[in-house]
Amino acid sequence: MLLVYEGGKFANEYSKLEGKWLVVGLQYQNKQYDAKDVGDSIFSGRIVITKHKPSDIEQRCDIYSMTLNPASVPKQMKCVVAGGEIKGQCQLGIYNVEGNTLTIAFSEFGLNKYPKDFTVKPDVAIMNLRKYASSN
Repeated sequence: MLLVYEGGKFANEYSKLEGKWLVVGLQYQNKQYDAKDVGDSIFSGRIVITKHKPSDIEQRCDIYSMTLNPASVPKQMKCVVAGGEIKGQCQLGIYNVEGNTLTIAFSEFGLNKYPKDFTVKPDVAIMNLRKYASSN
């Protein structure tokens, strides 16, 4: 995942996510994936590029533009597909960053509602990431 910071509102929040992250776990539709199944993510500003693809989860695009809303409780993340066959589709999520640990709960594409919490549900995936020590 690549996130590129462009400055502006909530600049400090974007800077917390800046860098390369290892996806250490992913839970989706009653399945658990670990680092060997998923891989890396890179955050740099407002662009997100995924660098992973579990073999049994469809991934049609790996470049997203991202908007954060850290003023909401829980903090919200909106990712919009930047290109490809589903360009413009939106995925809504919530996130929590504590030091070198990031947790994201994403609703399925097109669901058009933010998850309420970090509980795995049929239409919500939970991703746990750890920042690389040399990142930033």
